[in-house]
Amino acid sequence: MMDIYGNLVRKKWLDSERVLLATLPALAMLEKLMVRKACGKRPFSEELDCPRRIAEIPKARERIEAFFLQGSLDVCAIMETLTEMAQTCRLAMEEVRMKSLKADFNWIGETIGCAIDCYRHEEEKNMKRYEEWQDREVLIDLRNRFATCYRNKDGSIFYVEPQFYTYLQGYKMLRPESYQSILDKMDEIVHKNRKVVFIGQEDNPLVETDHAIYLTAIDVADQARVLVEDKSRGSDYGD
Repeated sequence: MMDIYGNLVRKKWLDSERVLLATLPALAMLEKLMVRKACGKRPFSEELDCPRRIAEIPKARERIEAFFLQGSLDVCAIMETLTEMAQTCRLAMEEVRMKSLKADFNWIGETIGCAIDCYRHEEEKNMKRYEEWQDREVLIDLRNRFATCYRNKDGSIFYVEPQFYTYLQGYKMLRPESYQSILDKMDEIVHKNRKVVFIGQEDNPLVETDHAIYLTAIDVADQARVLVEDKSRGSDYGD
């Protein structure tokens, strides 16, 4: 793990990504301390459920490492795991008597807590929540922070770029009776393709993600058979 961490720290990351990166050595230290205490003369109490908590630590590291090595990040899963790790630190610290060991667990908890607070702040600061999908789960994608990422109950994911939403509102103004049909078609496309990016400009998408299809507002409207007459064109000569 330390070889991976050593290679990663030499790269350039956003501040929020560096905070998450700092949890890797903290989690490695947490696992080491938990195992040492569990195998020592005064192991943790059974109420702590130490074996299960130790088993969760490598899973947390794997999710974080996957983001930095592959660019894939399930933020919700990581946040849940980090929250549990922070709770593990707190419970372990309550059972430890040695001051130096208490300090170690406290440092780990604070490091993990900083990552949790940072990602919550990023979500509140950057995420645009649109009323059309207020019933969907919002995901945090720090690599694509200029678009809002949603997840449906079936696990399918879609991104909405700001300019796409602006165009969508244009259809709502011009064809209000067909607006719901466009939204329904978006849902149908997402459920079918599992991962969709709704973009503002076909030749300049803001979102970069793997295994996704990219569609403009015009693409969706065409599939929904919603047409807007172009009244800017004059009559053709010869008619």
